Amino acid sequence: MGTLNLGSSAIFSGSSGGLTNAPSGTVIKNGSYVTGTGTGARTVINSTNWTTLGINGSTGQVTYNITKPSANVLAFNKVSNNSYLEITCYFPVYMTNTQSYNGIKLMSSHDGGSNYYETSGLTQGPFDNWGASGGVHGSGSTVSDIVSYIWNTTDNTSQSSNWLTKTGECRFYFEVKHYSQPTGFTSYWIDFSDVYPRVGKIIIREVIQ
Repeated sequence: MGTLNLGSSAIFSGSSGGLTNAPSGTVIKNGSYVTGTGTGARTVINSTNWTTLGINGSTGQVTYNITKPSANVLAFNKVSNNSYLEITCYFPVYMTNTQSYNGIKLMSSHDGGSNYYETSGLTQGPFDNWGASGGVHGSGSTVSDIVSYIWNTTDNTSQSSNWLTKTGECRFYFEVKHYSQPTGFTSYWIDFSDVYPRVGKIIIREVIQ
């Protein structure tokens, strides 16, 4: 199937299944993923080491225009060679003995998973490994929060040109950690238990440069 010029720089390509070019700022493709519930979507953090976030719930996963090369890795098929991606997360986190902070970062690959880069361009993530959630609330305190952020593949300037012209599979996964580890400080990311089920959501948008 060929291409159809729709005017105003908008081009519909049959081979890609949608728009491949359009005016700057136009969203040409969307994808979304709901983590589901269950042990695969429960990540318990009680250390200062970066840990892969579990997004592989056993019940209730919902995917739209997103695939999964592995349990906790998402893939999005980028259709334009003149676009960037916006990746948004909404993750519940529950903390006990809240006496420190949480960090989060998004790792991204434009070469099939051979190399991953911190999407924000900052080694410790966009919140410097402590500003995503938490606080110093004292022993025995509990805090519930929703961690949300929008990454853009132009954020990491060392990789932005590669992302701009990339077409095909793009891979992503998340890592989380504690900034420090006071006694008893524990964070429960996304799902908590069968009695208190919770889900996370990720949205990916492809936007013309």
